[in-house]
Amino acid sequence: MDQIGITVKEVLEKKLLGSAELIAGETGLNKVITRVNIMEVPDIINWVKPGELLFTTVYSIKDDFEAQKALIPALHQKGLAAIGIKPGRYIKDIPDVMIRAADKLGFPLIKIPFEMTFPDLMLPILREIFDKQASFLERLDEVHEKLMNVVINGGGLKEITSTLSDLLKAHILIKEEVFGNYYFSSEEIKNIYEDSAKTLVCKRKGAFEYEIFEMEMKDSKVNVIKVPIMAAGQNYGEIFVFEKKGKITNFEISIIERTSTILAFYLTKEIAAKEVEMKYKSGFIDDLLSNDVNRRGSAVERGAIFGFDASKQYIVILLEIANIEKELRNINENSKQERLKNRIMFAINCLLEEKGAIIATKMDMMIILLPIPPNKMNDIEIKKYSKNLGKEILKNIQDNLSEVNLTLAMGRFYKNITDIYKSYQDAKKALMIGNILDKKNEVIHFDDLGIFRLFYQNSERDEMIKFYNEYIEPIVKYDENHGTELLKTLESYFKCNGNLKQISKDLYTHYNTIIYRIQKIQEILGVNLKDAKDRLNIEVALQIYKIIDKKQI
Repeated sequence: MDQIGITVKEVLEKKLLGSAELIAGETGLNKVITRVNIMEVPDIINWVKPGELLFTTVYSIKDDFEAQKALIPALHQKGLAAIGIKPGRYIKDIPDVMIRAADKLGFPLIKIPFEMTFPDLMLPILREIFDKQASFLERLDEVHEKLMNVVINGGGLKEITSTLSDLLKAHILIKEEVFGNYYFSSEEIKNIYEDSAKTLVCKRKGAFEYEIFEMEMKDSKVNVIKVPIMAAGQNYGEIFVFEKKGKITNFEISIIERTSTILAFYLTKEIAAKEVEMKYKSGFIDDLLSNDVNRRGSAVERGAIFGFDASKQYIVILLEIANIEKELRNINENSKQERLKNRIMFAINCLLEEKGAIIATKMDMMIILLPIPPNKMNDIEIKKYSKNLGKEILKNIQDNLSEVNLTLAMGRFYKNITDIYKSYQDAKKALMIGNILDKKNEVIHFDDLGIFRLFYQNSERDEMIKFYNEYIEPIVKYDENHGTELLKTLESYFKCNGNLKQISKDLYTHYNTIIYRIQKIQEILGVNLKDAKDRLNIEVALQIYKIIDKKQI
């Protein structure tokens, strides 16, 4: 990367040092001078900085051969650009040991005319450096204005990516972490680099400073520049520049960093706007799905603002991140709950936006109002349509966030728009039962819950517990006290339709042991498993056992 300054060669060509001449270190003429300094003390090495042109009369080391011998290598190691020595007063000629070292290291050594004062030497160079820096900043401001105009005129990340590519004459990838999107400077570049780039993003994630490195891509090596998108200590993504031809300049790095700042501004603004939109949309959905008929009516009246069409019919889908605290730890240390929700929301939007779905969040849950197509479908066809779409939603999210486990539940279809809250109640029950039964990454439709639909009524809770106590608790207690597996055997009994040989295979247990266990179960419960009524009661009690809160037992 170059620096903002003037090369040693330019200084000599422009006669900024009068009749000064280069006497050693010609191979270093392209070194860039960014500042000037004067040596008046022998320990000057502690006070110099990279890019300096150091002027000296060698007074402080005029009688110290070892110090003269060590000076040039030390200055070179410190990254100085050159040294200007003014002989005549304290030393007659520039020491040969310094000339040889300068030639060997390619470190420009300039002989300064005796008549020139240090101010005469410094001012012209400082003026040149200042002019170049001012020009640099002016050009950078023009670039900044051009990029800001993209945003002001309604452009987004796609347009910013394209503009940056034009400015740098290079291929660009912008990966933003808010919604989890990749933006390539062209479709052609996307086709070439997409797979390799996504792997690259995962590997280089998290650094807070720019990097320049080489990577394998499509059977060849390319240079890559990475600059993070940061705001208030939060990483919002990265900018990657591919195949930049030639040496990367300070100006180009500054362009990328300015772009990073603008992207951070753009993304924080987008987040703020989404949060406000989501707040009002969530309020609307709360009213629409309320048990209060007046709130529902008010929501229907103002629904058009949020894309709600009262002439359509909807079902409710609920999406919940399973064990959200664990999932957040699994993603990466910088991930936040809202960012994860945003990425899930984006994945859903990509699929459902054209279908007119309305999406909002409530605590750790996402609520989707899915409109049913206007073509005539019966209830069975509507259920099939919505379940297929639910599977697509899960797949779309898992394609982008494979490490996240989700529970997706949906309510039944109700023809009357004011009954949409009933679909929501159905979906909530399906979600709760799905969580209890540990149905992750599955579509749970309320209609598919079977007998569980009857169990999840609070008014029947006491009777359910009594039913459990009568038919299942004695078995559970016996297993706890004797270390047996009667409950497991009973579950297998219904799974295998009472076939003792199948139960034996299912449990990897001897046939005679199974016979003994079945007899013991009947003895403890006082039932006959060959009796249809007893079988039904026990099977229902087993289903209750699966969903009942064990703390209430």
